[in-house]
Amino acid sequence: MSKIPPSSLRAGFSTGACAAAASVAAWRTWRSGHSPQNIRLLFPDGKLRRLAILKTRRSTRAATTTIRKDAGDDIDITHRALIQASLSPASFNSSDSADFILPCGSATLILRGGKGVGKVTRPGLDVPPGHWAINPVPRRMILDNLRRAGLGRKPGTWQLTLAIPQGVTLARRTLNPTLGIVGGLSILGTSGIVIPCSHQAYLATIRALLRGARAAGCDTVILATGGRTHRAARRQFPRLPETAFIRIGDFFTESIAAAIKLGFRHIIIACMAGKLAKYAQGIDYTHARAKAQSMADIGRLLRRLHLPPALSLRIRKTRSMREFLENLDLEQHRQILKLLACQTWQRLTRRHPSGKFTIMVFDAGGKPLARHPAKSNRR
Repeated sequence: MSKIPPSSLRAGFSTGACAAAASVAAWRTWRSGHSPQNIRLLFPDGKLRRLAILKTRRSTRAATTTIRKDAGDDIDITHRALIQASLSPASFNSSDSADFILPCGSATLILRGGKGVGKVTRPGLDVPPGHWAINPVPRRMILDNLRRAGLGRKPGTWQLTLAIPQGVTLARRTLNPTLGIVGGLSILGTSGIVIPCSHQAYLATIRALLRGARAAGCDTVILATGGRTHRAARRQFPRLPETAFIRIGDFFTESIAAAIKLGFRHIIIACMAGKLAKYAQGIDYTHARAKAQSMADIGRLLRRLHLPPALSLRIRKTRSMREFLENLDLEQHRQILKLLACQTWQRLTRRHPSGKFTIMVFDAGGKPLARHPAKSNRR
């Protein structure tokens, strides 16, 4: 992972990390009757971090813990929102189709969304339709930390309900309704950490990392959009040093310009389909708040790139690039990505004729789906 230099901006915790800490606190309260003031939580990077508990209550039926989310200095609409976890003994028959049934050691955990947690209604997200919008990494954090705390040492069935009391109101200010998540917010996070997104601070960090890579002798740099593409690119290029892999978030154009100015011989962009579609359209800053994904715009672009007519009809009925692609077979899926990767490559080479670029596209699991130019055709 590219190391972020110290800055005056304070990092915070994702909704997923807060939900995991609240879950552990609820378990400890149920088991001991004592309410912990804080929880040392294990994060995906293997580090323990401390999260404060706001309040906990225990009845004869359940233990419920509340955390106030601290997103640090990030501009996050869920900053200071309350996140609750309620844990109680249950029977397997009490689950329904929207719940996640998860093994936790020798026990079984029924994971459910409560008030303010949305439910997924459309394909194309990290959670299948019909389930609570609780993403895979938060689910894993909950299980890992509950096991560390002792849940699962004995057989049994437990119900864990996550709630965000203000979730319905806050969700109206997100893309959830557009993406087909109804009834509230999603429990999100791929690292558990929220990095402050001050534009100037983030750009300064990217430029500092690029200068560091150049000073270390790197002539190839991989610009990854986030954690998953960063890890996927590391697997593709295991011989490159860690300093050559830099996360650029939504700052595509500025990062490319900085890398060109520093004289990198080869710039590799590692991304997924949603970001790729924005790159192909020439969108410089890709955060959803600045530019929501327009499937109509993508459809017009793909038709100009000779999208088969049958696929043009499908794209009009979808709300996200991922949903559109998941309705295609693998050959069609790759065909679309190759069109967009080629368009992105052409835009970059027109803007920076001295640069050498490769576009690599991965799925959410880190599997490479498209590359332009292909290995044999690289200039």
